[in-house]
Amino acid sequence: MEAVRALVLAGLLVACAVPVGAGLLRLAGLEGKDAAGTAERWLLAATAGLGAVASVYTLLGLAGLFFPSVVLITPLALALLALLPARAFLFAGAGGAPIRQRRVRPAGGASWVRGPGRLPAGRALLVGPPVALLVVLLVTAGAVLVQDLAPPTDYDGLLYHLVAPRAYLEAGRIVYLPHNFSANLPAFGELLFAFGLAGASDRTPQQIHAVAGGLATGLTYTFGARLVGRRPAIWAAAGFAATPLVPFLATRAYIDLFTVLFGLVAVAGVLIWHETGRGAWLRVAGGAAGLALATKYSALTLVLVVGAAVLLMGWLRASRRLRPALADGATFGAIAGVAALPWYARQLLALGNPVWPMYLGGRDWDATRVEQLTYFISQYGAGTHLLDWLRLPLNVYTQSWRFGHVPDSYPPLLAIAAPLALLVPRPAVRWLLGIVAGSTLLWARGWQDLRFLLTLYPLLALLGAAGIDALLRRRPLAALGAAGPAAVTVAIAWLCLLGAGRQLERARDAAPVVLGREPVAAYLGRKLTDFGAVGALNGAVAPGRATLFLGDGQIWYCRQRCIPDPAHDNLLQWFVRPGSVDAARRGLQAEGVSHILLSKVDFWYLEHQDPEDRLRRQLAEFYRFKAAHLELVYEDAWTEVYRGRW
Repeated sequence: MEAVRALVLAGLLVACAVPVGAGLLRLAGLEGKDAAGTAERWLLAATAGLGAVASVYTLLGLAGLFFPSVVLITPLALALLALLPARAFLFAGAGGAPIRQRRVRPAGGASWVRGPGRLPAGRALLVGPPVALLVVLLVTAGAVLVQDLAPPTDYDGLLYHLVAPRAYLEAGRIVYLPHNFSANLPAFGELLFAFGLAGASDRTPQQIHAVAGGLATGLTYTFGARLVGRRPAIWAAAGFAATPLVPFLATRAYIDLFTVLFGLVAVAGVLIWHETGRGAWLRVAGGAAGLALATKYSALTLVLVVGAAVLLMGWLRASRRLRPALADGATFGAIAGVAALPWYARQLLALGNPVWPMYLGGRDWDATRVEQLTYFISQYGAGTHLLDWLRLPLNVYTQSWRFGHVPDSYPPLLAIAAPLALLVPRPAVRWLLGIVAGSTLLWARGWQDLRFLLTLYPLLALLGAAGIDALLRRRPLAALGAAGPAAVTVAIAWLCLLGAGRQLERARDAAPVVLGREPVAAYLGRKLTDFGAVGALNGAVAPGRATLFLGDGQIWYCRQRCIPDPAHDNLLQWFVRPGSVDAARRGLQAEGVSHILLSKVDFWYLEHQDPEDRLRRQLAEFYRFKAAHLELVYEDAWTEVYRGRW
């Protein structure tokens, strides 16, 4: 029944989001005929609706009205208010034709852009592989859904993506959470998770995040069909969905796929505005850009590049006159700023830094803590020498583990063919190449975590697919007819099949707990390295006392107050900086700490990200403290738990 509850809550939120988003798009000036078809209208409406609900939640949280009953009723109330304008948008006539779409028929083959005339003799080659591709994607989606119906076990979800909205619901407002810097980052995406938590389900958030991934996949196809044609759009959507990082994230209560979704709408909206001249698309793009910024700081690089593209597009559209270009840039920037303002204003006013704690520090963060956080993040990547830069496109595939915590986080394999998009004569593709190139350079120059590059994954897939399609239309490959495109489709289907197999294995592992055949505690004990230690702490720590985590950050299942270690600096803060063993003891006593959990597995992992051996030296200070004031009360292969002798 827990799985059923989660499924119902997620479905209810999405059902409410669709009319809310449709009404909002009408308010922005977009009409049903502006969309390329029914699928794009509904996908856009769901995306805009989720953004609108999260925006209202933000305002409610800042106003001190973030109570469970209010959180549950808000989407329903918004949906009722938006029903009339939503109906006019959702059920409008057929949308516009693809942008400047040409029906190019290579010699001996056929275009996949439908039009009048008979299909060629190779109809089976045209129809069969795409159908197989769709079946594989549906199987993958089903496997992801089964995993999403299981109890949450993802690291960041247990650290802050679930912890923050739970704390907001308990306090009735957006509050500062001391000792958990991750939980104080912009929580735009996490506020949608509050709907599930308010309904007593911690499994719903995973499904909500998976919905964002599904919307991004669908919009990759619909936008791609407008911009580059249906055939490469099919390849791009499937290639994006087949990227291992995408289904991996879709089974977790993370927020990355929200950033991808809003970033995709921002880029596509700008490209469609430039091609059609419809100002409503620029307004939609600005709103989406602001929502991406409110979701994750890393969206800033993409938004800056897209903003620069808007200025240049406006300048060229106005015959190289500056004033109209500035007006277009101001429209995009102002709407993006309004959408992102609540969270960045909160960061500035409550924490002292609009991008807290990055660069400038702020509340509870001095220069020493900022430097250590920057030190660990800067270890991502394969080097900064000239040869490393030249090898970067290869290294992100062959050494993806060096670019972040998540395994197999490399971009879509179609991205390898992205330079071939230069063969496509359409202006929209050239602009897309420029936006992707600029954003990639900023990413490579900054923190090379592949999750920070994720917003470009659907765009890279589109460029790669468009480039391959253009190559197939040129002689001598055009002589292959339908066989060439069919071979590409089969290759992508094979990649999707490999991903589906992996997801089916994970779904089979999760199915017993979803169906109630495996106890939740047994499942969590198998999946979480610290679950045994947390269970021991739940039975040992007295009410009103706290546990300090070292290395670990997964505190969702703590029944008492647990202090996580999201920045891996608890050793520095609690044992090194006090200056002496006695000063450290007094600090822990003042905080109410009675127990300490040390994660051996986390520190084993962090050793590979610590070339200066900082943690080794900081652990030495902890062991001196341990000898004087701690006794071991629990140990397993992954963790140690100590009780303070004070």
